[in-house]
Amino acid sequence: MNPRDALAVYRLTRAWLDDTHDFPPTAALRARASEALSGTRWEALDTCAWCSSAWIGAGVLVARRVAPRAWSAASWVLAASAAAGLLRNVEQALAAVAERGEG
Repeated sequence: MNPRDALAVYRLTRAWLDDTHDFPPTAALRARASEALSGTRWEALDTCAWCSSAWIGAGVLVARRVAPRAWSAASWVLAASAAAGLLRNVEQALAAVAERGEG
């Protein structure tokens, strides 16, 4: 797996676990999946980043094998989104430190 795919897995996992609650196009899908997973042995996929990222990573490997051109474009977008989100988190953390006078 290349670094771009790894960032794509991170972004998709983050989207699944954290971002979909407020994004209308995916909120209904997320609610349906949560309901289906609830009470099953697969329930951890709905709450555990380690669990869900392993399966999302498997999906990424399949996408890379089955549709390499399409996945390549998608992985660039997802990796850029991951990098932008991570950099924003760093900015916010540095601003919080500066605001407290620790930096």
